[in-house]
Amino acid sequence: MTVFLLTVAVSVALYVEIPKGFFPQQDTGIIMGLSDAPQDISFDEMVRRQHALTDILAGDPDIASYGTGLGGSRAINNGFVIIGLKPRDQRKSNADEIITRLRPQIAKVQGATLFLQAAQDLTVGGRTTRTQFQYTLQDSDIDELNAWAPRVLAELQGLPMLRDVASDQQTSSGMVALTIDRDQASRFGILPATIDQTLYDAFGQRQAAQFFTQANSYHVVLEITPSLQTDPQSLQKLYLKSPLTGQMVPLSAMTRYDTRHVTYLSINHQGQFPAVTLSFNLAPGAALGQAVDAIDRVSAQMHLPATVTGTFQGTAQAFQSSLKSQPYLILAALVSVYIILGMLYESYIHP
Repeated sequence: MTVFLLTVAVSVALYVEIPKGFFPQQDTGIIMGLSDAPQDISFDEMVRRQHALTDILAGDPDIASYGTGLGGSRAINNGFVIIGLKPRDQRKSNADEIITRLRPQIAKVQGATLFLQAAQDLTVGGRTTRTQFQYTLQDSDIDELNAWAPRVLAELQGLPMLRDVASDQQTSSGMVALTIDRDQASRFGILPATIDQTLYDAFGQRQAAQFFTQANSYHVVLEITPSLQTDPQSLQKLYLKSPLTGQMVPLSAMTRYDTRHVTYLSINHQGQFPAVTLSFNLAPGAALGQAVDAIDRVSAQMHLPATVTGTFQGTAQAFQSSLKSQPYLILAALVSVYIILGMLYESYIHP
């Protein structure tokens, strides 16, 4: 009986103390990456910095190929990379070791960073994020959410079991606010809609025509010189024709612009409420259970407002749910073993 009780006590202690994980980390031969750059970056500059990041990938001996792209459903300051590794018997490092090796080289690229994660065969829900595991903050008050999300991010970046902590919050994009003096515009007979169309002609890449050949089709796009598109001073070089006088009128005669403010580049939602998702990878040797406990502990210590709620998403959320039911599964297994042994020995005492 003493041995039995001691065995039970040791088993319970090990269950409590041993770090808990979920799915084992795989090396599928594929690494996914999302790049970040300043929110006011131009497309041409983003292309240049994306190439600077991929040049590092091209120099790694364990990478066989990669593909990269910009745009699509992502903001202009975000790019993606898909990396194909060499077969396992032709490389010395696994996927996580390659990511660790690339991390300090990527950090040397000025004005851009690349978050990498090893692709997994089995994932659970969540959204596409920069790194593997997700912790989402929600609040009905977007200003309060924007104030607290960077603080939580800074705290998570200080946790030793986390790596590559990132945020999808993008609230500091540059903007140009153009104010129309309607009284002045009406003196020239120019309508606000005409000003809108002129701005779209200059900066909106309006399709003017399309030519077809036997093999391809070609779009003719109306725009000002690309080198002028990133300079707000270009607005002073635009002219509109007055329907009343037939003369060309400078846009600056009836408008003024302001570049002192910033705006949202993107606003993410979960359900009906604004949300900011903080994502992270695990440090070598760290378990997901340790990371989840540490993040919960940090959130409690920060005393977040009652309206700011933090929840794990995707794989981390599934891990939390599995822990809640795990004790009952263990108890059910023990009861099943006891019943089977009781039937085998035809006694409730011997088992």
